[in-house]
Amino acid sequence: MLQKFAQFFINIFKFHKKKLLMIILSALICFIWLFPYEDLSGLVTETVAKQTNNQVFISFDDLNLSLFPNIGLDMENVKLDIQNLPTIEVKAMSFSPSVSSLISKKIGFSSSFQGLLDGDIKLSIKPTGETENKTPIHNVRLEAENIQLSELKQFIKLPLNIKSRANLDINADVDYKFDQQPDGELSLVTQKLKLPATVFPTAMGEMPFPEMTFDKFLLNGRITAGELIIEQLELGSEKDPLSLRLKGSMALKLLNTPQGLQPLPGSYKFKLEVNNKASDIKELQILWTLLDRYKVSSNQGDQYLLRVEGARFGVPPEMSKLNKYD
Repeated sequence: MLQKFAQFFINIFKFHKKKLLMIILSALICFIWLFPYEDLSGLVTETVAKQTNNQVFISFDDLNLSLFPNIGLDMENVKLDIQNLPTIEVKAMSFSPSVSSLISKKIGFSSSFQGLLDGDIKLSIKPTGETENKTPIHNVRLEAENIQLSELKQFIKLPLNIKSRANLDINADVDYKFDQQPDGELSLVTQKLKLPATVFPTAMGEMPFPEMTFDKFLLNGRITAGELIIEQLELGSEKDPLSLRLKGSMALKLLNTPQGLQPLPGSYKFKLEVNNKASDIKELQILWTLLDRYKVSSNQGDQYLLRVEGARFGVPPEMSKLNKYD
């Protein structure tokens, strides 16, 4: 009797194993699909707060499990409260942990944010090594599309309220304590950059700068060993009454302070090209007077070529004439 009973189950697995596998797989998918993930909201909030020593709190409306392209979590109407930062609100957020990082017990994940800075942002972090003090180093890749630059004022202090849509790409190796300065590349591209009216202090007194809109802004650079290398910076184009190009380097350290990440600029050395089709703008007359000794002939209007150097910002720089920019 027992032999017949055992043979019955053996035959089931032998001749119907594909059907059994499909039944088990379907049941598993149904369980995953129907599981009330929203009930885990409190658990997720508590776990994140505990793992970050109460420095990060997260809350959301909906939570779902995603299987493709990677296993992860999808959340909607997310609020992030991070120490020393204002509340961050996004329409949707996804989070996919790295399997290899989980196995090695290191930080590694990819995430995306819809509505952050009024645009879309992708963030990925993976371990790459350690500093001499055994602090983990991670590769940080941030890709931002169609973000509003004016929204940045919530997180960092900006000298001007810049209004423009932009695409930003940062790829750098960073240690979270900033004992070692980051090493990486950055790219920023905007269309129709709008600068507000402002006043700049000069050796000849205050120089007013009128509100102006530029056709574009482009920045490509690298940061390494506490130095920012600007390979290409362009403000405006031939369509604009005023445009400029700049390249060079400056000392720049990023400090991790109780108030958050603080940049510490130092000495700088730049090459500058300024193209002027706005000689009739009254507010810029002081600027053209300052740059007059660096003027060169041009068929497209007045052009100025100069080298600008200084030990730090806030004191008058040393300027000299250039024969050519490139």
